Amino acid sequence: MRGIIAVCFGISLLFSPMRALATLIILWGVFMIADGVFSVITWIRNRELLRRRRWLQWFAVTSITAGIFIFFSPVIAAVVLVSFFAFGSFAAGIINMMSSIALRRPAKGERWYILSGIASVAAAIFLLLNPIAGVITLAIIFAVYAISDGILLLILSFNLKKRLAAKGRTHFSQLMPIK
Repeated sequence: MRGIIAVCFGISLLFSPMRALATLIILWGVFMIADGVFSVITWIRNRELLRRRRWLQWFAVTSITAGIFIFFSPVIAAVVLVSFFAFGSFAAGIINMMSSIALRRPAKGERWYILSGIASVAAAIFLLLNPIAGVITLAIIFAVYAISDGILLLILSFNLKKRLAAKGRTHFSQLMPIK
């Protein structure tokens, strides 16, 4: 079932990336609010047991606030999400280039590491200069991932079904030894 859902989600991302991303962003907001509410419930139920409840309180408030912000400003939330990817890519690129300089003496071929760093920094600059194009690009990347992951899960399920039939069993748990 996961495989079918992943393939359908990937196809919808490919054919309508902005609509699918809007749905993802809304689901992200719902998740943030639910996560914050469950953190509040955990904090209330376990006040005596939790020594660092200030962290849980802070997490709950920021999660709920972020979820509400996402609902009221989904475009800004998408740009923020792309910015996180951009800053992560930029930092990884700088670290790769610095590491390649440190590897200059003990290892040959460090220029590939430098090129990897340059590519990461270039991707970060592209994402920061044109975040909407970055959102669409990320949607396409997620689509390709979802479709390929879904296909692999479907192949796995068909192979497991064959193994079950070959052993005369009807459920996956019957393949697993129970101790």
